[in-house]
Amino acid sequence: MAKEFSIRERTILCGDAAHTHSSVAAQGLNTAVHDAVNLGWKLALQTRGITKPEILQTYNEERKLAPKWYEGDPTADPYVILGEISEKAGSFNIGLEFPIP
Repeated sequence: MAKEFSIRERTILCGDAAHTHSSVAAQGLNTAVHDAVNLGWKLALQTRGITKPEILQTYNEERKLAPKWYEGDPTADPYVILGEISEKAGSFNIGLEFPIP
């Protein structure tokens, strides 16, 4: 995951430019769609002058939020967290391991 999703509202990352996921289970597509929806309505309203410029500042923080199930340190380095999660769930994510009910 990118450490920042926008820089001064001039460079904005979304989709594969902001996330690295396994192609299995459509994780990349899911996060890309969430990014696009979040950014799309903000850009549409901003370019029409309907919202204040500050609306684009919310994109960065909203997309960097930790998942609700995450109980770890929200300020932790996302690369370390991704490594830990990938190590635990990697085989399942690529279809080589299945959980036993």
